[in-house]
This record gives sequence, structure tokens and C-alpha cells, in this order.
Amino acid sequence: MRANGLNPIAWEAPHYHTSAIAARTAPQLFTTTYQRVVYYTADKPNFFAATGKDYSVGQFYPYVIRKDHYGQFVLPENPGNIEYDISEIDPTSNYDYTATDVITNAKYAKAVRDGFASFFFHPFWLEPELGTPGLADFKKAIEGITALGYTWVAPSSLR
Repeated sequence: MRANGLNPIAWEAPHYHTSAIAARTAPQLFTTTYQRVVYYTADKPNFFAATGKDYSVGQFYPYVIRKDHYGQFVLPENPGNIEYDISEIDPTSNYDYTATDVITNAKYAKAVRDGFASFFFHPFWLEPELGTPGLADFKKAIEGITALGYTWVAPSSLR
């Protein structure tokens, strides 16, 4: 990326999932991660054990984490992201998570001093053939979070 004039500021695992070992290794290249981090009870988890089964859990932080369990500096992505039920096109996309849901979670994040409301929006929701209110919901989320009193800042300024 740098060879092409791009300066990445953070790492995000695809769909927030990576192994515990990869999460421990990523800070060697990217000291910052910008995501809902998934944590495991073991570096090589056994999810199928009859007893003593390992687990993974996603963590939503409402604030910056200077150094997490894996050694990562975590910029939170916490109120969720807008989703639509398009199961007729993609059977794995079968629920709605609206701008109202994102705004509600941003409101909850204000319960802590200097709370964050950082969400992700998939640009493919803007494609007209999907028949979703993507642009309207994106605008609603921005306006709703702004109305809660949040200040919009560049993630790179949080280091």
C-alpha cells in the first residue's frame, strides 16, 4: 500500500475474525486495529470439546484501548453497522440492523466519559439494484449521531 502512495493507519481483520495467533502477530506490522475485536480462550481453540470447550467473543469498546490482550491499540467500531435482509439474493444476509439501531447504540456509548460512536457502512448498500434505503439510512445515522453531540474526527488523530 505504501509503495502506491497509501498510508494505512490501522488493521481490520476480515469480518473481525482472525485467529488468536494472528491477532498477536498483527501488531508487529500494524500497531493499531480499528474493529470489534474477537477474543479467544486459547491460542489454538477447541470449539468442539465435550467438556472444557473454548470460546470466542466479540468485544465492543466505547473508548480507545491503549493495549489489549493481544498487544493491539484498539480504535473502537462499536454501534454496529447497517444491514438489510436481502436473503433472496444472499441467504447469509437475513436480518435488518437499521440506522435507528446504530443511533441507539451510539446513545448507550455516551454513558462513559469520552465515549465513541464509530460505525462502519458497507458501500454496496448504495447499489440501486439491491432496493435498500442505504443512502437515506447512512444520512440518518450521521445526523442522529451528530445530534447526540458527538464530534467527528479522523481515526488517525486518535493515536
